[in-house]
Amino acid sequence: MNLAAGPPLVEGTLQYKPPDEHKANYSRAKNILRSWIPDRLYILRKCLIDFGRGHGAYPNIFRPHSFSEKIQHRKLFDRRPILVTLADKYAVRDFVRQRVGEEYLTRLYHLTADPRDIPLESLPDRFVIKPTHGCGWLEIVRDKSLVDLEQLKRLCADWLSRNFFYVAGEWVYKTIPPRLMVEELLDDGAGGIPYDYKFFVFDGRVAFLSVDLDRFGDHRRNMYDRDWNRLNFGFQRAGSDRLVDRPARLEEMIRIAETLCAGFDFLRIDMYCTADRIVFGEVTTTPASGLEPFWPGGIDRWIGDLWTMKR
Repeated sequence: MNLAAGPPLVEGTLQYKPPDEHKANYSRAKNILRSWIPDRLYILRKCLIDFGRGHGAYPNIFRPHSFSEKIQHRKLFDRRPILVTLADKYAVRDFVRQRVGEEYLTRLYHLTADPRDIPLESLPDRFVIKPTHGCGWLEIVRDKSLVDLEQLKRLCADWLSRNFFYVAGEWVYKTIPPRLMVEELLDDGAGGIPYDYKFFVFDGRVAFLSVDLDRFGDHRRNMYDRDWNRLNFGFQRAGSDRLVDRPARLEEMIRIAETLCAGFDFLRIDMYCTADRIVFGEVTTTPASGLEPFWPGGIDRWIGDLWTMKR
């Protein structure tokens, strides 16, 4: 007998449980344990363990200096309700509408809390679907005639069943109502996804920005100052050797970012610039949850010095 394989699965002696049932039981047990742990203790654990893995040292949470440490401090102590609104992919649309205008928003085709309500027949051929209560979850549909609707519904149901708070300990996501947004798929004019411009704004002023290239392929990220001079540091992704032209509407994008961030100590504003318009992407209050450092060494501290935290 091969003891490593365990006892034989004989009816009447051992009841075989399918893998899906094991997964469901594990999820239920995990959710019960999470419900027993206070939010701040869970966040503190994530801050210490995950930060240590990414940075190679524990953060100074109570007297933060670097940008990444200040993100941990915000996750633990900054409980302004407006931060929840900004993280909610649907609720933030009203915030943007009031501050800079409707014209900068994506076209929203549908909003629902039930994947079975996705009106595939009435949607355009190309669209994006994403949940309101998470980050990095999305599905791009370039040709709806090729969509497996049942598979799409299962993916969406999986998103709706999750609480993004438990991914990186970002409290702003915990109470956002789980919903699905179906919105327009932006185009760079050649059938691709436009560059993603991310503006780091401190006390209402853009200090620098990153530009994401080929986001769903060979994803690269370049850093620039507000005058479009290339900066010699990086964050999360390697830079590209590709020459990226200064956006024709850079000044307008900076104005929009600073208007949206007026009154805040720090926010990151993501935007796209297509051939004919500027489009708001999202507001990020805790980029990468502060778990991945800028490089080379010393840059994280320099960026932290730009951030005067509201106490």
